[in-house]
Amino acid sequence: MNADGTNVTGWPVQTGGDIDSSPALGDIDGDGDLEVVVGSYDDKIWALNADGTNVTGWPVQTGGDIDSSPALGDIDGDGDLEVVVGSYDDKIWALNADGTNVTGWPVQTGSGVFSSPALGDLDGDGRVEIVIGSDDGYIYALNEKGVYEEHLYPWPKFHHDNNNTGLYKPLSPPSEPSPTESQPVFIMSQGDADTLLLSTVGLGIIIGIGVAFIITIVLFRRKINTLNNQISVINKKIGSTSASKK
Repeated sequence: MNADGTNVTGWPVQTGGDIDSSPALGDIDGDGDLEVVVGSYDDKIWALNADGTNVTGWPVQTGGDIDSSPALGDIDGDGDLEVVVGSYDDKIWALNADGTNVTGWPVQTGSGVFSSPALGDLDGDGRVEIVIGSDDGYIYALNEKGVYEEHLYPWPKFHHDNNNTGLYKPLSPPSEPSPTESQPVFIMSQGDADTLLLSTVGLGIIIGIGVAFIITIVLFRRKINTLNNQISVINKKIGSTSASKK
C-alpha cells in the first residue's frame, strides 16, 4: 500500500489460499527492482514484481502448504539471490531466481517444515549455513558453498534482522581501505635526500634498533663504572703501600 493507504498499482495479488507466511524483499532476478517473495496455503511460493505480476518462473509448486517465511541470499555463490523456505511437504526448498531448484535441493526432513530459515556462517568457515527446524523434532543446519558476506544476504531470516524489524535495508559491498588506512606510514627526511617512507614494519625495526642501542649504552656505562671502581681500589692499595714504606 502507498503511504496514504491506497493500493499500489497492480495490488493486492490473489493467490489460491490463505497467507500466513511473512514476505521477504530482494532483487532476486537482478533487474534492479525489489521483488516480493511469500508462501501461500495453495502449496506455492510466490515471487512478485513491484507491479504485482509474477517473476518469470514463478510461482513454484511444492507438495504442501507454505507457512514458512522465506529467506533470501546467494547461498550457492553464483552471484544471484536464492529463495530458501520450508513446506508442509516435509521439505526445505532452495530455489534459483528462475524458480528452478538449487543443486542438491529440496532437502527431505521427517515431517512438515513450518519454521522459517535463517542464513549465516554458523561454524565460522566463511561459508553460509541454512538453519531451520522441522516438525520431526530436529533442527537442521545445512552447508552450502556460498561465501557469507552481509551484502550478499539482503533478507537472511524471518522479518529481516535480529530485531525483527521487517524493514528492507540496501547493503553495499565493504569499501576497500585506502593505502594510508591499511599501511600507516612514517615520513623521515634527511637534508636534501629523498623522502623515505617507512611501513609499520620499518618503524618496528627502527624502534628495535633504538632500544638495543639504549641497552648497549646502559651496559657500557655500567662497565665503565665497574672499571673506575676497580681502578680506585688499586690506587688506594698503591697509596697504602707507599705510606707504609715511608
